[in-house]
Amino acid sequence: MRIVILMLLISVSAIGQNKIQIDSLTSVLERASDAEKIDIYKTLCWENRYSSPSKALDFGQKALEIAIRTENETEEASLYNYIGIIKRNQYDYPEALNFFYQALNISEQIDSKVEIGYALNNIGDIHNRKNEDSLAYSYFKKASNNFTIINDDKGLAYCFTQISKLFEKNEKYDSALNYNNKALKIKKYINDMEGVANSYRNIGNIHLEKENYELARDLFLMALEIDSSLNNPTSMINDYYLLGKLNNRLKLFKEAVKYLNLAKEEVNNIETKLIFKDTYKELSFAYKEMRIFEKAYENYVVFKELDDGLRNEEKYKNQIQLTMQYEFDKEQEQKEIIAKAIKKRETIIRYLLISIILVVLIILSIIYKAYQLIQQSNKKLSAQNEIISKQRNILEITNNQLIKSEKIIKKSNDTKDKFLSIIAHDLKTPFTSIIGYSDLLNNNYEEYDDERRKEFISYVYTASINTFNLLQNLLEWARSQTDVIELKLVKQNINDLVNENIILLQNSANEKSISISFDTEPNAVVNIDVNMINTVIRNLFSNAIKFTFPGGKIRILTRIRKNKVFVSVEDNGVGIKDKDIEKLFRIDQHFRSDGTKDEKGTGLGLILTKEFVDKNGGELFVKSIEGEGSTFSFCIPLYGVDEEIEER
Repeated sequence: MRIVILMLLISVSAIGQNKIQIDSLTSVLERASDAEKIDIYKTLCWENRYSSPSKALDFGQKALEIAIRTENETEEASLYNYIGIIKRNQYDYPEALNFFYQALNISEQIDSKVEIGYALNNIGDIHNRKNEDSLAYSYFKKASNNFTIINDDKGLAYCFTQISKLFEKNEKYDSALNYNNKALKIKKYINDMEGVANSYRNIGNIHLEKENYELARDLFLMALEIDSSLNNPTSMINDYYLLGKLNNRLKLFKEAVKYLNLAKEEVNNIETKLIFKDTYKELSFAYKEMRIFEKAYENYVVFKELDDGLRNEEKYKNQIQLTMQYEFDKEQEQKEIIAKAIKKRETIIRYLLISIILVVLIILSIIYKAYQLIQQSNKKLSAQNEIISKQRNILEITNNQLIKSEKIIKKSNDTKDKFLSIIAHDLKTPFTSIIGYSDLLNNNYEEYDDERRKEFISYVYTASINTFNLLQNLLEWARSQTDVIELKLVKQNINDLVNENIILLQNSANEKSISISFDTEPNAVVNIDVNMINTVIRNLFSNAIKFTFPGGKIRILTRIRKNKVFVSVEDNGVGIKDKDIEKLFRIDQHFRSDGTKDEKGTGLGLILTKEFVDKNGGELFVKSIEGEGSTFSFCIPLYGVDEEIEER
């Protein structure tokens, strides 16, 4: 059995994305041992990493579950590296870093030098992509030293390739060529032909930038020849793309179109089109130069859609830096924004008072003139009385306006006072914890054992996270009140946003053993500001997890009713008293309660949620029975419905 599986694994590795061979692997899973299942799932994960990353993640997760269950820590570390690479290819750098650090932690515990080296290299690659060059180089050097000690040529070649990319990015081409040539020499020695083709591409790309076009062409063609013989479609896309880019530089646009269309054909067969978005850009350029404007426009639209999609996705994937200096800087920034908002509000109130005074002065002036007219002529008494009557009406209207204005000013001041009270009270408590436990660690470190220190550090970490979440909600609310947030509407299937947030908060649900179901309505396409509605979904989902008991259930639904898309989040948690429901969306009430596991909240999430739903032309609904659970729903007009969203 083991020999059969090994032969199938070799076949899949040799022929790339061969569905017949992959089906053969899946067919033997029922008869395979745990170790054999890990081998099969790992291979399927790696072979699908470009063509179908969603499948690759599913296979990798299945292998990881078996490795954890069977306590196979070597495979567990390797799989964290595999899954991290797939997340990296999806530009999810924070999540990728999380997996790489888990791989490094386990590898160090079991002293697996190989996996330590790959984890260090992968972490360095993330820092390189984020332009953190100093950090990237330090991790690459640690990884290369590790591989040198254990004489792992393949790992060392991988390190040299990564270091060369760092130098190439900074236009230090001679250093980049030096490391690429070192990597190429090793790959030839160990007969890693896929790696040899990759080195040819890398070296050719450097010569392309140095305008050594003939040499670059030869290297790209050599890489293409190897990748074709290995039937490696993903690498062939890169070869075709680089040959197309080279011919564009040489103004050989017909040749460029030939190669770029070959690349495009292969790109259309895989999920990860985003990685190869520049293929469409180069193809658009070639068609434009050939004056075939329709195709130039066609390909440029695809490029922009992919590029804009990447930019929007990156907005939701910024890693939180939890150092004290970072927290201090963010706190100051928040305070400045809030101070500006308060100052703006006070300025509005001041101008309003000035306007009221001017109106009163004008009215008094009119009354005085009326009085003079009465004194001038008794003959016009009736006319003057009529004028006085009109003036009294004006005074009455003005007085009512003054009363209304006074109420608005009072409400505004009450809101401001409550807002400042929230900042003073809610920030004081977590900072007291942070300072207290930090003081214990700083001044009495040696008096505690490691377990006690970890407990203190955990308190500091939790308090820091809560403080950051509070500041983030305060900032979003303040920005929404001062019209800083600009509404940017795009066409979006709301099911995709729900799925993204389920993945994002799955770990929180798992920690409380809460089951999640998602009942979707197909074609739930709306015209929304993605950032705002993402915040709405995330807040509703987080609250459901927070107030559901361990072992409970959460059900999420999307439905289309009367040209509107409804999204509902149902839980069987603690529920809400009727008298408290109306307090949920009022800043001057600031209602909040702790979760079923004593989770802390800021009390601003639902206020922000209602603001954002309103701005997107929707409505928010709440149904709750104390002790039985709650349902939070919101609706947004279906895409294409002729319904204007007011600027709020």
